[in-house]
Amino acid sequence: MLGKGARCARALSLFLTPARFPRGLFPAPRLLFSLRISVGHLGSGVTDGLRGSGKSEKNEKDSEKSEKSARCGRSSRDGSRPHRRQHLENWCQGNNLLLNVSKTKELIVDCSKKQERHYQPVRISGTTVERVDSFRYLGVHISQDLSWSRHTSSLAKKARQRLYHLRRLRDFRLPSKVLRNFYTCTIESILTGNITVWFGNSTKQDRQALQRVVRSAERITHSELPDLQTTYYKRCQTKARKIVKDPTHPNNRLFSLLRCQNGHWIKMKKANIKLFVLLSLFVILGFILVQNIYGYICTEHFVVSAFIDHRINKAIRVISIIKRDNLQPLYCIFCNDDHDCQTAEAEVQIHSDHFGFPFAASDVLCHDAQTQNASRVAISCSTNISDIHTEDLLPIKNKVTHKSFKFNFTVCISNLFEGYNNVLQFVQTVEMYKLLGVQHIVIYNTSCGPDLEKLLQHYKREGIVEIVSWPIDNFLNPSKGWNFVEHGGDLQYYGQLVTLNECIYRNMYQSRYVLLNDIDEIIMPYKHANLPLLMEDLQQEHITVGVFLIENHIFPKTQFEETHRFSRPEWRNISGINIMEHIYREPDRKYVFNPRKMIINPRSVVQTSVHSTLAQYGDVYYVPFDVCRIVHVRTPLQGYLTKEQLFVDTRVWDFEAELISNVDKTLQASDLT
Repeated sequence: MLGKGARCARALSLFLTPARFPRGLFPAPRLLFSLRISVGHLGSGVTDGLRGSGKSEKNEKDSEKSEKSARCGRSSRDGSRPHRRQHLENWCQGNNLLLNVSKTKELIVDCSKKQERHYQPVRISGTTVERVDSFRYLGVHISQDLSWSRHTSSLAKKARQRLYHLRRLRDFRLPSKVLRNFYTCTIESILTGNITVWFGNSTKQDRQALQRVVRSAERITHSELPDLQTTYYKRCQTKARKIVKDPTHPNNRLFSLLRCQNGHWIKMKKANIKLFVLLSLFVILGFILVQNIYGYICTEHFVVSAFIDHRINKAIRVISIIKRDNLQPLYCIFCNDDHDCQTAEAEVQIHSDHFGFPFAASDVLCHDAQTQNASRVAISCSTNISDIHTEDLLPIKNKVTHKSFKFNFTVCISNLFEGYNNVLQFVQTVEMYKLLGVQHIVIYNTSCGPDLEKLLQHYKREGIVEIVSWPIDNFLNPSKGWNFVEHGGDLQYYGQLVTLNECIYRNMYQSRYVLLNDIDEIIMPYKHANLPLLMEDLQQEHITVGVFLIENHIFPKTQFEETHRFSRPEWRNISGINIMEHIYREPDRKYVFNPRKMIINPRSVVQTSVHSTLAQYGDVYYVPFDVCRIVHVRTPLQGYLTKEQLFVDTRVWDFEAELISNVDKTLQASDLT
């Protein structure tokens, strides 16, 4: 990476010499660059990457790598500069190559405080090489002051020109997905080219100029697009992982971990301290990217995520965890992309279903005429903006609404915790949902077993599962149950209500319907082949309904079907329950409430509990038992019943062939069989 370092050579003469040569021939690496240090010394972090000209002879044999190489040499005061230039000319003549002097440029980088030195011009074959203040190499403009303003202005100009084509496609009323693909291919590719090289050292003004292009594209496509800062972080992480995995990479040593010897850490050499700091930077960066829970400023409450709620004058809704006995006046501090921040008094709405726990799922609403322009928000007990730091600000999502949806059906799985490792039932449930028409599953993961982790990573690569890190146990003492008197703890069931509400707003404008259920439950249509056909009929019959309640029915895991036809040897070593073997359903109990789960239109829901919504727009409909019900294989609630007293329900067998085949393929792809 080139940038303004704390220590710099007083003068660097960057001698760029492209050469002409017949097709199929490659020049020696030294023809591409000649970097000479005229005066001064480079810092240790830079000199490690430079090698003297006396060691470069052996690289003449590496002709295949010449187009990717840059040779660096130290030019002393003994007059070696003309000698090296003459050697270069002789080498070209001896290899039937012609230097194109008109395309050769000299770039001098002088970092000395007194930039009054005069440098003799470089001459090749009697022709003076042009001296320039910037040079474009591999699409990146390198300036003599090692700044990136010229490069970023060039990118912004080129990207703005291509916004015209994006607007034309929008005028033809193409779907948002097509517009996003066009943006990714033709505009984002320009803005993020070699971003790991220049973005980290670019100025605030330069970054804002580029981000304004992204904001313009968002307004055109009516969808959220990744900001450049996030893209930069992800690219850096990806690059770091590749370097770590490649022992032949020249920078692999930068990521060597410390070893422990005889119970004591090995002391690092002074020269390696910078390398350790670099490694620590990537570790911290990775933690920031997966962190999903933030504390309020000067309070005991927590914020999770922030969204624009277009249904209430584009107010900012912050999904939060509030300590009920410590409520005090709170304030919203929201900022736009230009870092102009404003304050507004916050409205706190604690959800009514808190089951007696000290902490409760809550919404913090920020009402102001300028909230629609905000990009980040923080919650504080003070109106003092100076108390807020960048890391305290939450990114605001759902800034753009659109009528077309990325997914028709999304399933929200509230949370996995305590090393959950029910692999077989998990994979069968996911594959069943795929057959029923689900395209997206969001899972909040506190902890899971090693085998399930493999399965999750497979589904993540496949693109159907979105894993949201949920380290709630790092902040509170979450309860393992739903009743405070019986189970104790700070927050109900590992924050189940918080994650369900967060998932609704996360998918509000990217999924037509959202299913709210646990991982061991399947919302199963009985009169329709799949969920799309079910919801098409239900929605036509009940136009004003936005919440559809589905009855939960227990299939005891202690009762097995008698033929054992699904006791497959391939699955015997897989941990978890085989739902294909459990076809016996418990009858309804008189005078006992039968809990329900939901299929919702997320744009109709304001707040939800586990078995019903707490606030919504529109009506609620109880779906008849014979139309749709939940297949829930678990510990029996009526364990005293015999098999003869249970109902036989073989609905899952209707998907037998495809389900078994897909489960086998998934387990194999996850390295579990």
